This record gives sequence, C-alpha cells and structure tokens, in this order.
Amino acid sequence: MPISLRSFILVVLMIAMTGCAKPARAAQPAANQALNANVDLPRQPSISPDGAQVVFTWRGDLWKVSSQGGFAERLTSHVADDTTSAWSRDGKRIAFSSNRAGGVNFFLMNADGTGINQITNSDRALGLVGFGVDENNNEVLTLQAYFETDAYRSPRPYMVSTSGGDLVRVHDAFGSFPSISPDGKRVLFNRGSSSWSRRGYDGSDAREVWLYTRADKSFKRLTNWKGNDGRAKWINNDEFVFTSDRDDNTVNLYRLRAGDDDKQAKRLTNYKDTDVEDFDISADGRTLLFARWNRLNRLDLTQPNSAPVELSILASEDETDRYQLKDMGRTVTDAALSPDGKTMAYIAYGDVYVRGVESKSPARRVTTKPSRERDIAWSADSEKLYFVSDESGMEAIYSATVKLTRSDVKKQYDAATKKDASTKPVTRPTTGPSADETARPTPNEPAKSGENDFDHEQRRRRTEPPEPGATPTTSPAGAGSRAGAAAAAADSEPSRWSEALAFNIELVSSSDVGDTNPSPSPDGKVLAFRRGSGDLFIMTLATKASTPLLHGWSDALGWRWSPDSKHIAYTTEDSSNNSDIWIARSNDVASDKHAGHAASAVNVTRHPDNDYDPRWSADGKILAFRSERVNDEYDVWSVYLDKDLESLTPVEADQYYKDAIAAAKKRKPLSAKSSTTKPRAKSSTTTTAATSATKPENDNTKIDAPKEDTSPEKEMEASSAATTQSCPVVAPKETLDLDDAYLRLRRITSLSGSEGSVELTPGGDKFIFTATVGTARSLYSLDRDATEPKRLTTAVTVQGLNFAGDQIVFTDAGRGGIVKLPNGEVEYYDIADRVRVDLQAFCVQKFLEASRILGAQYWDEKMNGLDWPAHTKRYLELARATRTAEEFDHVANRMIGELNGSHLGINAPDPANPNTRAQGRLGVTTIKDPKGFKVTSILPDGPADRGTMKLKIGDVITQIDLEPFKPDDTLESALAGKVDKEVLVGFTRDGQELAALITTVSYDRLDDLAYNHWRRENARKVEEWSGGKLGYIHILAMSQPSLDVFERDLYAAAEGKAGLIIDVRNNGGGSTADRLLASIMYPRHAYTQPRGMGKDIKDAYPQDRLFIQRYDKPIDMLCNEKSFSNAEILAHAFKTLKRGTLIGEATAGGVISTGGTSLLDGTSVRIPGRAWYLPDGTNMERHGAVPDLRVPQTPEDEVKDQDSQLHAAVDDLMKRVK
Repeated sequence: MPISLRSFILVVLMIAMTGCAKPARAAQPAANQALNANVDLPRQPSISPDGAQVVFTWRGDLWKVSSQGGFAERLTSHVADDTTSAWSRDGKRIAFSSNRAGGVNFFLMNADGTGINQITNSDRALGLVGFGVDENNNEVLTLQAYFETDAYRSPRPYMVSTSGGDLVRVHDAFGSFPSISPDGKRVLFNRGSSSWSRRGYDGSDAREVWLYTRADKSFKRLTNWKGNDGRAKWINNDEFVFTSDRDDNTVNLYRLRAGDDDKQAKRLTNYKDTDVEDFDISADGRTLLFARWNRLNRLDLTQPNSAPVELSILASEDETDRYQLKDMGRTVTDAALSPDGKTMAYIAYGDVYVRGVESKSPARRVTTKPSRERDIAWSADSEKLYFVSDESGMEAIYSATVKLTRSDVKKQYDAATKKDASTKPVTRPTTGPSADETARPTPNEPAKSGENDFDHEQRRRRTEPPEPGATPTTSPAGAGSRAGAAAAAADSEPSRWSEALAFNIELVSSSDVGDTNPSPSPDGKVLAFRRGSGDLFIMTLATKASTPLLHGWSDALGWRWSPDSKHIAYTTEDSSNNSDIWIARSNDVASDKHAGHAASAVNVTRHPDNDYDPRWSADGKILAFRSERVNDEYDVWSVYLDKDLESLTPVEADQYYKDAIAAAKKRKPLSAKSSTTKPRAKSSTTTTAATSATKPENDNTKIDAPKEDTSPEKEMEASSAATTQSCPVVAPKETLDLDDAYLRLRRITSLSGSEGSVELTPGGDKFIFTATVGTARSLYSLDRDATEPKRLTTAVTVQGLNFAGDQIVFTDAGRGGIVKLPNGEVEYYDIADRVRVDLQAFCVQKFLEASRILGAQYWDEKMNGLDWPAHTKRYLELARATRTAEEFDHVANRMIGELNGSHLGINAPDPANPNTRAQGRLGVTTIKDPKGFKVTSILPDGPADRGTMKLKIGDVITQIDLEPFKPDDTLESALAGKVDKEVLVGFTRDGQELAALITTVSYDRLDDLAYNHWRRENARKVEEWSGGKLGYIHILAMSQPSLDVFERDLYAAAEGKAGLIIDVRNNGGGSTADRLLASIMYPRHAYTQPRGMGKDIKDAYPQDRLFIQRYDKPIDMLCNEKSFSNAEILAHAFKTLKRGTLIGEATAGGVISTGGTSLLDGTSVRIPGRAWYLPDGTNMERHGAVPDLRVPQTPEDEVKDQDSQLHAAVDDLMKRVK
C-alpha cells in the first residue's frame, strides 16, 4: 500500500470536511437562471411516454427535469422518503412509492405534482415496478412483495388497480420485477433474490429473466448466465432491455428479442468500473434513461451504436435538505459519574456532555465537531474526563479538563470593572479564552441579541481538519479546541465541572489501528486501553509510555482494575472463541511465549463455556463474574482470591463482611491535589515501560507484590502517595490465590434465563444484575447470604457503580441516571440541548466509521482484492452527496457490495411514523365480491378456524365491526389497528346474514401458523408416498427453539420409521448445526435390554444417557437456494460425512460468522468476522453445498403446488430402507 492507513484517513477526512464546511447559498430559482446546487445523487429514474421528461428521487423527494438535463422541478416535499416512480402510458399521471402513510405504499399524482392520492394501504413493504394492464386490459400498477405467508423465501409478482383495492397475483409462481408487454400478452419477471448491490455473486440464488405468457399460462427462461440477469423492461412487444453482469464483472445494459438465445444479447453500455443501476424506457420505445454512479444518462434506442449522454441537472435546496435540529434529551448512550459524585458525564448522539448532579444543573457540551465520541471514563481524582473520538479519522483517546467556569467569568468581570480604566488598562487574563470565546453563548444559552443564529451555529460546528499525516494535538472540542486555548488553563478542580463553560482537550493516545476504551487506574498513575481489536495496553501517564499487557485478536476483550491498581482482571477469547477470565500484574508485559499473555497472567476460570465481566471487591479478595457454564445460560459466579476466606466459620464470615463493608465506606476518592504532585527531575535516560516483577514460568500459585523499585517513575509514585489525603482505607491483599481459583468457583444465581449487567458492591456483600423473573426483565440485587434477589427497578443498562458503591449508574431509553441502594429509588439527570446537525458531515462521519470498522474486522483481510483505502476514498464522493438515511444506505451498501460477501448490510433503523398501523389478519384468502370479500380458503387452526364461530369457504365478508367496506378497502386495511383484538365480522352464508366474533393475529403470527400447516402437509405427503415407512422433519432455523422442535419431532415423527427426511430448505441459518449433527451422527456402541423387553429388540438405549436424542437409521436431506449460513454448514457436513443423499438445489453459498455494531444514529453494520472451510480447504463462502441429486424447483411446480424435490427424496430413500 503506497500510504499508511492513518495517512490515508487524514487525507480523506480533510477532503470530506472541506466539503462539509462549504456554505450553501440561499436558493433564488428563476426562469433561465443558473441554480445554486448541483444534483449529485439522482436515482431511480422514470421517463415520460414521449421521452421528454424524467422523474427521479433526490434528497428523499421526487423531482422532474427534461431528458436533456437542466433545471429540475420539485414535485414532492415530505419528511418521508418518496422514491421509486413510474409514468402512466398517457403521460398524465405519475405513480410513486413512499413511506409517508406508514409502510411503503403507492401514491398517484398528476404529472405536475398535484392531486396526490394514496392507492395502496398495506403494512407490508411494496416494491413499485411500473404501469401495465391486466388480462382484461384494465390499467394496473405492477409490483413485488412478500405479502403472502409462503415458506419459500421469495417475493411474488402482483398487480393492483390504479383506483386501489386488493393485490392480485400476476401469476402463481414466485418472482419479482414484473413488466407487462404493451399489448398485455406477456410478462417479463425475475427469479432469484441476490442483491443488485452485491457485485460478482454467481451462486444458486442469482437472478434470471423469465417470460410468462398469459394465453397459455406458460413459463420460459430467457437468460442462462451463471451470474445476475434481471430488471427486464419492454422496448416493444418483442424486444426488451435487461441488466447483466455477464461481462467485465460489471452490470451493463443489454438488448434481446424474447425467445432468442441470450448469447445473442446486444450490449448497449460498456462500463467496466461502476454498475448501471435503475433504468426506464419511454413508452414509445425510443429513449432509455439510466442511473449510474452519481449521474443520470440518456440512451437513444433508435440508433444502433448510440453512446450514453450524461445529464447535468441543477436544482434548488431547502434549508432542511442540509441541516436538521436534533433534541439531545433522549439520545444518551453512555454515562459515567465522577468519583467525587458531583458530575455526570454522558455520550449523547456522539458528543460528550457533562452536568452537575444538583437539581436543575445545566448540561454543557464538551465536544462539538461532526465526529463520534464514546467510551467516557473519569480519572480517579475527578479532574480529567477521558473519551474516545474519531475526529482524526482513526479512533484515539483524549482527555478533557475544565478551562473556564461561570465563576471565572464573574471574577474577570468584577476585576475589570473595579479598576480605573483611565489610569490602568485592563489586562486580559492569560488563563481565560479570547474575548470572542468568552462572549460566545454556550449550547444552553441564547445568542446575543442581533446575532444571526445560523452564523452562530456555523461557527460553533466549523471543522478544521488536520494536515495530512499530522498528529492531532486536540480532540473534537468545543471552546477548548481553538489555537492557544490550552496555553495557560485555569486551575482545574473537580468542583468546577458543574459550572464549566469551556474545556481544554488533549490527545492522550493514538495509533494506526485505533486506541479505545480508556480505563484509568484507581491510583491515578496509569491508563489501560484497547489498541486495535484485542490488544490491552498500559500507559504510564507521567511519561505517556505504553506497553502491552496482552496481545490478542478478539473484540470480546474487557477488563477491570484491582482496587490497589496492581492487577487487572480481563477477558479474552482463545482460538476456539471461548472467553475466560485472566488476572495479571498490571506492570507486566505481554509475551509470545505465553500466547500473547503476560508471564504473570493466570486463567482463573478455565472452562470451555464463556466467562465475562470480572468485578472486584474493594479489598481485592473477591471476584464476581458472569458464566454460561450451566445450561448455556449466564449466571453470576464468584471466587475468593484469598483462600483463607473459604475456611471462615459463619460467625467469622459475618465479621469479615462487616469489616469489609465498614472499610469500604471509609475510602475516599483520590484528590486532585495528590494526583498532580510533580515528579523529581529525571536523568536523560527515559524508561519506556514499567518494570515487570516476574517469577518462574512454572510458578503460578501466588502473585507476589512487586519488590521496591527505585526508578524515577516509582519515586514519583511514592512522592504522590506521600502527599495524598485519600489513601484507600482497605488494606490491599499482597498475594492472590489464583492457580486453583477455577476449582473454587461459587455459583451465586440460578435463575431461569441469563443474568446480565453484573456488578459487585465494594464490600463484596451484594451482587447487582439484570434478570428475568416471571415475564419481566428487571434490575436486581442479591445479598451474599440471601436466597432470593431483591427487585430494584425495571431493566436498565448498567454503566457501573459510584465510588461509594451505594448508587448504580445506568442508561435507559436515551436517558441517564442512578438507582440508589438498597431500596432502588431512581433519579434521572437529564440533559437539555438542541443541536443543529449538518447532514452532509453527519453522513460522512457514518460512512468513514463503517468503512473503518469493516476494514479492521472483515474476515478477508485482503478485502476481496480491493485496495480498501482507495475504495473508501472513491465511494466517499457518493457519501458526501447523501442527506437522508435511505440515500446513505444505498451508497453504503453499494460500497460493501463490492466485497461480494454474504452477511453484509448497512441499514438505518425504521423511522418512527405515527401513521403506521399494523393490520390484523383473519387467516383467510378472499376474492372481491360485489358485497364484500368472498372466502376462497381458510388456514387450518387460523383465527377464522377456531372456536365455535368459524367462517366457511364461500362466505362473503360484508362488514368489520359494523362498518361496511369502502370501494378502495381491502380486508387487511379494514383491520388496521386491530391486531390481537376481537372484531365483529359480518358475513353472508347461503343468503343469510350472520356475524362472528374473531380475534385477529398479526402478519408474523399468521406466518407462523401458515408455516406449521405447510410442514404438517409435507409430513402427510411423506407418510402417504412412503406407505408409512418414512418420517419427515423440517428445520425452520438453526436456533435453539427449532432444535427443541427437532428433538420433539425426532421422537414423534421418526420413532418406528425405517428412514427419515430432514428438510433444511428455506432455512435462514443460526448456530446449531453441530448440536443437530450430534443427534444424527451419534455412533452406536451398545444397546440395552431391560428385563421383560423382547430379546429381538437390539436398538434400544436409555434416553437419559444421551446429550440429545439420536437417530441412526437412513436419512436423506433436502436443501435449496434459500438454505443459508448455518443451514449450509449442516448440508455440507451431511454430504462430507456421507450420512445420506443430499437432494434439491445448491445452497446459496453464504457462510460467514457475523456480528454487528451500530453507527451514531442506530444504523446497523453487519461485520462478518469468521470464515468457514471444508476439510479440503474449500471456503464455504461463495461455494454452496451441491446436492448429490439435483432437483430444481420450477415455476410449473409452484403453480401446481407440487413439491418435486420432496417426492425425489422419498423415492431415493425408499431404495435404501427395509
């Protein structure tokens, strides 16, 4: 790589922030006047029938412009996203999709943007394709949707009248993107579901173009490329254009006559770097418009060798296109209470805030740049607030101290006004800010009279990027970030935080791989932090020298300091992804001889199940933690690090805890004075690492306190300790009993489910945790000698305890506060601030963070052959053009799509919409009837099939809750807002008017009911086709609930059968493949015969001796292109281990272990971090499990509701059973 990653990020950040700082001019649109803002990300174009005008989406709204380019007219203006559009064939109306009414629905407007009417009203997302006609030549809109409760994980093609009403299937096969020919006789559609944002996928779920002929209801596959062909649209009744990645690994446009071999397709575009995205063709078949990268392009279809023409589009922007006011009051994600208990620090929407805990104390914003801050931690003396920021492009650790307070301002003012200005000029204090800084209002104070709010906010959030390659010296800061601000800071006492107005920010630690999670030691002398993903470093604050305590790779790293600062208890994963708790001396150094651990490190849990969250008592003699070693559920455990405590009598134990509690209460936080004692003068030789007190490698029984050290650092520490007035009262334990600690663990809780957020009070007598008792999850405390936990409050996210240990610091629903012990009183410390967010800078920050995370953690360190820094820089151009969450998701997913990997995705959270109302379901299918909706089928055991009041096929539903249907109603829309509610259903049966009380269900619940019916029908077919010899089990997901169902059905469905069919088709994955294999691969080593059982039975075995119920008779397994992830691992294993015949279609080829994280606004980023390989070295990613017997699922099968794959499995297995 020609430049370092850090240098690259600095360059990119400078470019990005320069763009962010560019002010936008006020919009002054006028005829024939050059406009102020270039349209830099037009997408999803639709073209008028005559090819003269184009509609596209930009900034979340729809715009219209000449197909030659020029000034664009805004057609819609709404806070929701208006995206896909389509022109009617007469050019008078435009249909578009929007989430403005809750869910993604369709709307229709006049071509000038007036007269908007809602066409569909569904709680399922609908994907608009275009206009067309039905079999009766009525005008319809075509679309795709996951609307029905199908087991096969694919959308269906639908159409809906332009006047509204029910969705109607285009045909009865699965597919997407239906395009109806101008004469209405034929329909082009896609099969396959791979994402178009993913470049290079050629697995079994790749897209193909198919043709449906309405007259004879026949299907024909038109393209056979192994990659992706799709989004076909008609030029006329015979020819169509489609997109394909068949050349140059790039999506281009191709032209083909229906029925011709697709090898004859004519390539219309010749791009080799960026894909053609959405396109549209004018109804006259002459002009094509397509989107590529950040421009729209026009293509003349009448000229054989026409070259694309790029459109230049200009448009005005509103203020709301660039900025957004954000209330910080419910955005808190992290909280930390200062050791002196006076100040609460928060991370709110990525910025650092502080506020005093006194009533009505105002919150002050510490950082203001468009970067993301996190990981706040107070110094032991409450003087400094450490935090992490990505302002430089890489995460680094900074510290904040108070620079200016309200008292300082008053003192300066009083001093200045008391002097005689005529005889003695006023001298500006050297410790304060400049006059401009002093006069500038704080986030919670209004601007001075006459000051322009916009200019004020621009100054407050202005960004000055560092020079490329330079080491930053200040963090993203508020007033403290200006040049010279830290030159002579005011005395920074802890009590000043509550009335702080300005802050000094200093860089503490940075690296090319990122430094995070600052954790100051209790004695205030050193700082522990994470470097990269899994290295634990220790920094001596006096010298800024850092040494590694652990070299690791796992992002599961976590730790806590011992109260005396001499040890650290940390968790990290081994090569089997098992997490244990280790304790090491904090002045030791990591060594390759010890697998990256320090020589003094001892594994104190030593178990193949995960252990997390070590927590110390104040005397260092008790360690609490969480462990999942029993029943795969996390419980609270503890261990005495002083073995002498285990031999105490009950009376002695009571006295010990009484004394420990009393001693802990006498502790005082470290004072600021003691922590700032000046060190003695050093020699010219600087010690860069703490001296390690080591012992023989084979001696791990005790860790002794380090011997006296006379180094300059140690002399400084001694000097500091001698002057402190707040030394710990609790005598530290000089030795820790660690070697056999794993044998002496004690289980503290045994509640059903997993406990979380564990903490231990300083006296070691009380455990804090969250747990589910009954149906609700809550926060609990448990005294050491109690049998039942005490509920404190509802479940919250515990951030830690205060220094005294009598308050629990927490965050919940975007707020921060404390829970008081022992009774659980809750007190919130809210912040009040509104911030003007620069949407471009906001999107750039999110983009760079997502890129940085994936660049550091993606499983393939070669990043699919991409130069990741250059790739990031290239897509940054697009990211800077985004303003809405939908635009950002589009760009971000195209960037990561070039990794050609599964389990990737960047998705904004669904926006809250007050118009969203979930629709109830009755479990019936209907067709439109003049009187209402005629029932054509009823789901067994569905809402309409339960109780004494049931519907029947042929009933005509006429009313819901005594309300007749409106002309554009659907049955579902009439049930909006009625999920899980009893409704009065009016209907007619054989001419008689009746009514029934039916309790509706949600779509998801109906989907569960439909799935259960589908698998029962499959089992019935297998029973019938095999003459009762074979059993059938479908596995819905690779999850524990599905495994429980499998184990149940292994007895219910397979007991007494000669063979078994296991079906993992349409299984989206999970993590239970090995547990299931333990059932079907169990080796038979014995059988049992209790007295009285027949001697001829030689396959019996006590079920209570088994880890999971086993099955060792013949098995076949079904898989398909919708089998994904862990389901593919199971299919691969089944074939590799030769357990039986694998039948169906090749699996998707998407096998990676994945995790995830969230960006500033809650946008999720999936992080595939672990690859899976077959024994021969084949990577399962992009290499699906290929069946021994391939049986494709065809459209004809789907139309007939015929399962050829299942039938083939029965036929094959019957050949092997007796």
